[in-house]
Amino acid sequence: MALTGTYVITSAVASRVVLWVGFKAVITGGLLLLSGGGFMLLAQSPSTSPMAVSLILVLCAVGAGFVLPPATAAAVISVEDHQGGMASGAVNMSRQVGSALGAAILGTVLTSGLAAYLPTALTSRGVRAPTAVKIAAAATGGGSRGSVPASLRQTADSAVGSAFATAMQHAVLIPSVLALVMAIITAAFLRARPVNAGESAASPAEPVAEAETDLAP
Repeated sequence: MALTGTYVITSAVASRVVLWVGFKAVITGGLLLLSGGGFMLLAQSPSTSPMAVSLILVLCAVGAGFVLPPATAAAVISVEDHQGGMASGAVNMSRQVGSALGAAILGTVLTSGLAAYLPTALTSRGVRAPTAVKIAAAATGGGSRGSVPASLRQTADSAVGSAFATAMQHAVLIPSVLALVMAIITAAFLRARPVNAGESAASPAEPVAEAETDLAP
């Protein structure tokens, strides 16, 4: 709810913000918020309160709301009128491909990181290496908690939480850095108010509002 609800609300006001400050400031600011939220997630631990995580997710959702609809609108009004559908389709296709590839890549980073860090987390808690390897294989291979010896279940729970947090930090670091890089590129190359090559500058509010409807989750 913190992520989706905030995204919907932010997308609804994105067109007004674009009118005030232009595309460059809005999209760059959104990317910086996404990057900042990601870096803040890196500082969290298994003991972090749900409220703290929710506030960080709200920050990320505000960033996403300031990036996605304005980016589509900027592409549409940067081309001739008869190319608007192509521009919008290209942006949405890139977004869908990026979402699919991003989820797959980050999921792989997370699961491989868990498998790599869990044996070390177990041995650091006094579990013998052969047993740690077996527990790690069961945990990453879909085994149940019941397969762990009763005397080691509490230790295994603690180790899994620690290893998962470490792996998650690596997975979150990748999009955080990419968002920061894209913010720099956007600030350097995107015009504040992209203009159709054959027309004078126009209000960007209408294309942004249309994009909000297309991108609503």
